Amino acid sequence: LAIAMDNEKGGVLGGRKLELVTYETGFSPSEGVSAVQRMISEDGVKLITGELSSTVVFAEIPVVRAAGALFMP
Repeated sequence: LAIAMDNEKGGVLGGRKLELVTYETGFSPSEGVSAVQRMISEDGVKLITGELSSTVVFAEIPVVRAAGALFMP
């Protein structure tokens, strides 16, 4: 809902539209790393947030850092 509301107001950062991209990790570090890699390389994601499992987060951190993306688990 928040994304739709921001997009209706013209987006952010000079009119850029937001898009929600989700992948299921199943609380698996290897699935989490794979999901983050896809988000960054295929989907062009710049901000990653929402992971609940600390073991998955710790596995994802090096991938996110190497890509220069923002990470707010």
